[in-house]
Amino acid sequence: MIIAIPGGNRVRNVCDSDANVMPIEKSRIFWASRRGMLELDLILQPFAENIYPTLAKAHQHCYEDLLACEDQDLFSWLLRRTKPEDARISEIVDLILASRDQTNRV
Repeated sequence: MIIAIPGGNRVRNVCDSDANVMPIEKSRIFWASRRGMLELDLILQPFAENIYPTLAKAHQHCYEDLLACEDQDLFSWLLRRTKPEDARISEIVDLILASRDQTNRV
């Protein structure tokens, strides 16, 4: 969103400077990532907070689609028990797991 700054001719982007994600959008994604299942929360919340804002828009949309999936499916995919049939969902699951693996190595 672009707004005009009073008293000047400059225009300022109100998006979150780190990743061009609006604060309201970031909040919505973070809360949607809270599933109420500890195993999922421990995976999805750090991803939503630290990685999601840095993703390309296409991957952000994939993550939003992932959040619309059932918890049982998320649990199975994120614990590497099964793979999603949808290639887009599979790609974002792989990104989540890779980011988690990288974080656990540090």
